[in-house]
Amino acid sequence: MHLNGYNNTKTVLEWALNKFPDPEKLVIGGYSAGSLGAQLWSAKIAEMWHVEQKSVTYQVLADSYVDVFLEQKAAASSLLNFFGGCDVDLHFPELMQVECKAETATATALVDALIQEAPKSKWLFIHSNADQFYGNLSLILDSHALFTNVTRFNIDSDEHVWLKAPGYATTTSLGGALLGNVLSEWLGQPSTDPASPRNTTVQH
Repeated sequence: MHLNGYNNTKTVLEWALNKFPDPEKLVIGGYSAGSLGAQLWSAKIAEMWHVEQKSVTYQVLADSYVDVFLEQKAAASSLLNFFGGCDVDLHFPELMQVECKAETATATALVDALIQEAPKSKWLFIHSNADQFYGNLSLILDSHALFTNVTRFNIDSDEHVWLKAPGYATTTSLGGALLGNVLSEWLGQPSTDPASPRNTTVQH
């Protein structure tokens, strides 16, 4: 099986590694399906740049696609395995790769394992509580939030994808925080508006 998407992404990453081998900070992200792609590639990218060994600040931004699949009948890894995703090098832990091939690993378990592969990484999940496109995400985010490096920005809305909107910085979380401020703080930048509420997202 020739995986065009995987091979194209791998080629781009190899080019980027050659051009920028020693960054002080590395941020990857995406929205909707691209968000899931960033999550699935996160451990491999961390390994390519040796972020743990080189103490690179490494962050993963996931906008509106938490790892949700229709898992009532089969675990998400059955779909991943069908398309050859369990056989490519995404730097899954060995046990998780076995479960992926066995088609028993849930999407949540797969991403939890990837988060642990880069324990110093920082993650930010942006999502709408009523986004019907991917259903109720609270249980999944609760699982991810058990890790100390995960921040959640929960929005009372049914919108899908936030960072494309011109006024995304003024989006308010359930806790009263502004998305612009949360992003700035998460990225280590000055707040977009010092008078605005500070980051009150759920962070464990």
